[in-house]
Order: sequence, then structure tokens, then C-alpha cells
Amino acid sequence: MSRHSQLDYYQREKIGAPLADQMTFRVQKRLAVFIRTVALTEGRDPAQLIRRMLHEACQKIGYDPDGF
Repeated sequence: MSRHSQLDYYQREKIGAPLADQMTFRVQKRLAVFIRTVALTEGRDPAQLIRRMLHEACQKIGYDPDGF
């Protein structure tokens, strides 16, 4: 994802649907370190990065973030 697309996602996230649900899951240590590192380089919270990555992956298999 390009830097412009990432910034666009984070801007839309601010005005999108409220974060009303929480999910907790386990990941391998190596993946956790990777996520935290990328979040630091982007100046974001790891949760924001995870939401963006999940949206990207889910859209590839049919998720519509603008659906009702």
C-alpha cells in the first residue's frame, strides 16, 4: 500500500463507523515485533496498523467497508 493510501485510510478511519467492538487474539512473537516495528515507523498505534492491515486483507476476499 502506498504512503498516500495509508494516510487516506487513517483519515477515513477518523470519520467512519465508531469502534464499538473489541477482539483479542494471539500472535507469534515474531509477528508481534513486526507489527510494533511497522507501527513505530508509521508513527501509529499498533491497533491502527492492525485494523488497516485487516481491512486490506478482507477487502481482497469480498469485504465492503462502506457496506451497510
